[in-house]
Amino acid sequence: MSSSPSTGDWRKLSEASLWLHESKNWQELATKSPLILHHVIGADLCCWNEVDGVINIPRVELTEGYEETVSTLMETLMEQLPEHPLLPGESAVADWPEVSQISDVVTQRKFEDSGLYREAFRHLDTRYQLIGQPFLSDDFTVLFSINRKNHDFDDRDRTLLSNLLGHYRIVCNRLQTDEALQDRLNLFENLANENNGIIKFSPEGKLLAINSKAEQLISFHFPEKKNDFLSQCRSFCLNSRGVKSNSYKLFSENRNLALELTYFSTFENSEITCVIKQAQQTGTNSPGFSHLTSRQREVLKWIAEGKSNADIAIILGLSQRTIEKHCEHIFEKLGVENRFAASILFQPV
Repeated sequence: MSSSPSTGDWRKLSEASLWLHESKNWQELATKSPLILHHVIGADLCCWNEVDGVINIPRVELTEGYEETVSTLMETLMEQLPEHPLLPGESAVADWPEVSQISDVVTQRKFEDSGLYREAFRHLDTRYQLIGQPFLSDDFTVLFSINRKNHDFDDRDRTLLSNLLGHYRIVCNRLQTDEALQDRLNLFENLANENNGIIKFSPEGKLLAINSKAEQLISFHFPEKKNDFLSQCRSFCLNSRGVKSNSYKLFSENRNLALELTYFSTFENSEITCVIKQAQQTGTNSPGFSHLTSRQREVLKWIAEGKSNADIAIILGLSQRTIEKHCEHIFEKLGVENRFAASILFQPV
């Protein structure tokens, strides 16, 4: 039987969507979802299933009154789930259709002959099931299972669910963004304590502010090269845009210490914050010039003066390939990643 949503159905959908958009966190959204699904579509058992990676369900919210039965059957449900006729491939939850129902793919008789029905669904008085996928991310997927015992789902039900899923996607994406923002704010709060320095840049890289702790750390580690350090810091931040977080270390000369830079930006095209802190270094890889050969020191001197590898090769009468190898060894011994960082550490004898 096929039917279309009535005026009353659309009114219920509108009411539910308003309540849905009021959700402030994932737990609130999950808890109210069985009620919303029941209110809009009408069913005996409605479930919110969070699917983590492969078929592993760390959180389920369902219609009141079914909790004990579902809890008792959960192990059996998980064992029989690979038999689910709507589950594609090898538990490829990401490929689950947006809206589908069991009767799309198997006859009622074949479904009721399956182990999934005999061992699990029969005990839930469920003969018909409609599935919807409101949210999919790298971390988890949300699947709705809407279940009835007396009659199958029709076009009216599928249309209402499809429209409802559109509202859910908006809310889920908002909650995901809010959660990511909160994670970054927590990270920043942990980093921006009294032991760390703070440097702020505009989205274009203009220096906006630097706190006293940052001034102290830079003066201690790079007393003669503050501007060079800030330039390196600016480049690091601008190159880090688009990632959630990024870290980088710059080492002091002849000190068993390092400055660790951590990039932080709340939103794209917002102010950029670089948190700097002192990081202790131990062992034979500590930075310093004592491990450099005389030739490597000579190459480093020209690097610090801004010469390219080609220039240095001409000055020293060596091949460019030889200079490149010297640079690799210099960076490794000093514990830095590039020539600019190495030049900051250089101090003429």
